[in-house]
Amino acid sequence: MKKKSTLLLTVILPLLLIAVWMGVEIYSRASKELLWGHRPLFLFLSLWVAWVAWRRRKEVPDLKWDHPLSWSTLSGLVLGLGFPGDLGFTFLMFVGFVPLFRMEQLIAQGSERPQRSRVFNYSFHAFVLWNILSTYWLSNASLSAGIFTILANSALMALTVVLLHQSRKIIPRFNFLPFVAYWLLFEYLHYRWELSWPWLTLGNSLAEWPSLIQWYDHTGVLGGSLWILFINLMVFNGLTNYWKKESWRSEAIIFLLVLLVPGLISIYQWNIERPASGSAEVVVVQPNFEPHYVKPQISSMNQMTRIMELTTPKLSQQTEYLVFPEATFGYFELGRFEDYPQVRRLRDLLYQYPNLKIVGGFNLYKDLGTEPVDGPFVRVREENGQSVYYEVYNAAVQMTAETNEISIYKKSKLVPGPEFFPYSRFLSFLKPLVNQLGGTTASFGTQEKRLNFESSSTSIAPVICYESVFGEYLSEFTKRGAQAIAVMTNDGWWDKTAGHRQHAAIANIRAIENRRPIIRAASTGISCFIDNKGKARQSTSYDEGVAIKSDVSFSNELTFYLKWGDMIGRLAMFISALFLINTLVKSLLPKSEE
Repeated sequence: MKKKSTLLLTVILPLLLIAVWMGVEIYSRASKELLWGHRPLFLFLSLWVAWVAWRRRKEVPDLKWDHPLSWSTLSGLVLGLGFPGDLGFTFLMFVGFVPLFRMEQLIAQGSERPQRSRVFNYSFHAFVLWNILSTYWLSNASLSAGIFTILANSALMALTVVLLHQSRKIIPRFNFLPFVAYWLLFEYLHYRWELSWPWLTLGNSLAEWPSLIQWYDHTGVLGGSLWILFINLMVFNGLTNYWKKESWRSEAIIFLLVLLVPGLISIYQWNIERPASGSAEVVVVQPNFEPHYVKPQISSMNQMTRIMELTTPKLSQQTEYLVFPEATFGYFELGRFEDYPQVRRLRDLLYQYPNLKIVGGFNLYKDLGTEPVDGPFVRVREENGQSVYYEVYNAAVQMTAETNEISIYKKSKLVPGPEFFPYSRFLSFLKPLVNQLGGTTASFGTQEKRLNFESSSTSIAPVICYESVFGEYLSEFTKRGAQAIAVMTNDGWWDKTAGHRQHAAIANIRAIENRRPIIRAASTGISCFIDNKGKARQSTSYDEGVAIKSDVSFSNELTFYLKWGDMIGRLAMFISALFLINTLVKSLLPKSEE
């Protein structure tokens, strides 16, 4: 009893006081229309650790080092510190799962029941720590969405460890190997369902080291995940043999080969010249409009004036592309696009610079009339006593001097929650709650096929914000002939946290997979030029209004990844199915038959 009281006074109570302090700070800053910065990190961490300490109050006072809670906590901290962010000690990702394997091993060796729920609970704890440390910044855009994403993603991750536990118990000869397949399957599926959140894909953790991941042009980002998982597995096996005083030298040699060979291959690729198919002078504008509070208070014409002040000093008769960020202009009605004064000012630029092509993010809407219209993207508003049906698009537009017609691409990989309501046909009863929490039940309009912006200069892939996280999705632009990629984004939602740096680093991976240069235009965050090796140049800073200019070399190179896509994910699906069927069948067999 005394130990529990000490735990309450020395651990739980101080953590709750920190949580209250951070909650008051967040509320105070929100009322003053100020961003929250890192405060959600300390709020979530203090609440979660206090909750775990209270739930495990019988274990914590006598906690030993070799205990599942100790190992799961260590795993969560190592993975959180290893993922690019506020600290980003990337090398830690190569050992981040080692404590988690030890945690599962201890539970499997124990006599306590039920084991599966213990494996899930301790794994969930580890992954919550990782998700908080790496993606707390989501809550700067929406507190409720950030909390849901952290908890839901952690639960999905924990299921992979539960599957591992069951497979190890039923088919022990494979030991921890099934985990590699299960985890890669989880990552592969996380790119493809409506609740997709593949941000913490393990291969993304190497994004800040493009010189070591040039081979992503063959494997894609899942190749990096496979590399990290194998090294974790080999480190754990080596340590297990060492502790058992068994031979580990042969495994150490294999480990060094697995660790070093991909890196050496990558460094070789890094130092060779990639083929180019032409170049053009490009200007990127970062207007620095904070989207929560600042931009809504600035009139559209004042926004345009500021944009022009940044743009015009950089333009020359040799400039071929001017790129603006996501949602720079709008909301404009599609049917009278040319009537808006901002569009007319952009047209004036095209008359002054006939070689110029303008690519930028526009919020658009299209009126469908007063008659009821069915469709997944249809919304309704009241106007002059009538119901008007319409659709809204988060779009990219290309304007040229060659024609008054515009090219339009509608963002089609939407953010679950803010931009569309996942599985709305099954969860329609949740619509009132979603609206109250700041989400949307009316999806933005999308399109089935990718569309490149063509011109006499080249073919540009217009990629909007979240779409740049999806490798195989983005590659559809390149396979349709894109020679460069323009990523238009708004990273100002998350304040000066790790979010905008992570998003910018992920673009390095897309450049390598596609062997295409990337022109990155952020409303605020990091705008830059990335070459086809994933090397960023002229990176801007958060909270900086600026325009940058560079010559961009285009490419027609067709990589192995472009031909075959996420082959590792599909292979993981097949191998996982074999492991799961084997586990299920053997678990149903009587012991004598088994």
